[in-house]
Amino acid sequence: MSSPADQEDDLSRCIDAVHDRLVQGDGPSPDVIGQEAARARIPTPTIEAMLRLDRRFIKAAGKWAVQIEKDPWPDLVLSLPRSPVEQPQTKDLFRQAILQMSATTRSDFLQHYPDFTVSDTLQNKIVALVEATSPQAIPQLRGPIFDLVMSEIFDDPGRNRFFTPRAVPSFAAKWARPQRGERMLDMCHGSGGFLLAMMRVIQEHQALSGTSISPEDSEVVDQTLYGSDHDAVAAWSGRMNLELHGFSQSRLHLMDALDLARLPEGFADFDIVAGNPSFGEKITDPAILGQFELGRDETGKPLSQQSSEVLFVEAFLRLAKPGARVIILVPDGILSNAIGQRVRDYLVEHALIEAIIGLPRRFFRNDAKSNILLLRKKTSPGDSQEEPVFLAAVDDPDQDLPEILRLITGRGEL
Repeated sequence: MSSPADQEDDLSRCIDAVHDRLVQGDGPSPDVIGQEAARARIPTPTIEAMLRLDRRFIKAAGKWAVQIEKDPWPDLVLSLPRSPVEQPQTKDLFRQAILQMSATTRSDFLQHYPDFTVSDTLQNKIVALVEATSPQAIPQLRGPIFDLVMSEIFDDPGRNRFFTPRAVPSFAAKWARPQRGERMLDMCHGSGGFLLAMMRVIQEHQALSGTSISPEDSEVVDQTLYGSDHDAVAAWSGRMNLELHGFSQSRLHLMDALDLARLPEGFADFDIVAGNPSFGEKITDPAILGQFELGRDETGKPLSQQSSEVLFVEAFLRLAKPGARVIILVPDGILSNAIGQRVRDYLVEHALIEAIIGLPRRFFRNDAKSNILLLRKKTSPGDSQEEPVFLAAVDDPDQDLPEILRLITGRGEL
């Protein structure tokens, strides 16, 4: 086994080889670079993806920023020299970025995704995205590339865990219109998409108003984000994604959010509750079931089991303050079959239903038919549903959801 010093030498040689190949167009062949990467324990797919980037594009793409110390693999692809600055300076920065990744991110990433490989399809998507982007917009690609990678590695049908494409969180956030100072919760935050979408809307509103958010203001807004997830991989992914986008103060917790009695202080009275909880998991713990109206029978005794999505409907509404906006994805059965009648009655009792939007089966890899519910928690039990429920089914969420937002709100994107 090589010593730490030998490993550091291997890593440095690999860094220099990749740098020369990318920036100068010469240096070792890809095969030699691959051998260097193997010795340095850099994932081969990372090197392959780097080498696929167009050298001329890299040179023309403008300045680059070293933000690698907290970023996952996708940022390694983006943290490449993109301006024809002096060669020694470029190489030093490139080495610094990789060494920082080696110290903080590489082992963490591989610990959570030990079998991670990049398919040709994913590599082609990443390269196409980079090559189609103007140099000025390169920093904005970090989020989209992270989404592409997460869709490859996050989905786990065996654990009912599926990555939510950003069209849905973006739609949800633009409908909810979060304001600075409002508290937002995603009880199954996964990769953090819903929380990030809320933050983007706040930032866009600030930009449209002609004001900017100071670093102090940004930190205050960051601290209004709350999330939880019981899956360790999902919890890590969400934390990494939010930090990648500059939100490191968010209150994300690795915990079972359905255990309401054990929630941290402050997990209540949220202005916005949004998320895509897991479908189909059967909850059998009587200690959990007993905490929910929908987890007990008519006598108050815990049921033998209840579906997780049913309990999450109740939990989303219970953790929201009166008048709060609630966005939740639910499977079709809750809205259509006889078993879901009790859930529908609960929704009518506790919420005003603004819209139900059906998503196509192909939207998630498990082919499940799901729906977006847009709700407002009642401010008092006597509130009645005076407006008709907006009903829609979309075929292409990226194209159709912005139009549906316009029809619902009359205001378009914002």
